[in-house]
Amino acid sequence: MKSLNFNSLYKTAVVVLLLIIAIFLTLQFFSKSEIGRYKEVRIPKHSRGEQIGEDVKILDTKTGNYVN
Repeated sequence: MKSLNFNSLYKTAVVVLLLIIAIFLTLQFFSKSEIGRYKEVRIPKHSRGEQIGEDVKILDTKTGNYVN
């Protein structure tokens, strides 16, 4: 029965994991599109100290302006 060389096995596993992380980060970097650019902001309305409702506005996080 052959004995395993754990040193080379460990190095191979580390290299494979680093390659997987690098591929994942590269794909994530190139796939940045408009997803996640807009955020829903809820602004509560108050009347005499009581909350009577909410205004919902859409915020463009890239420009910092509200979408009309």
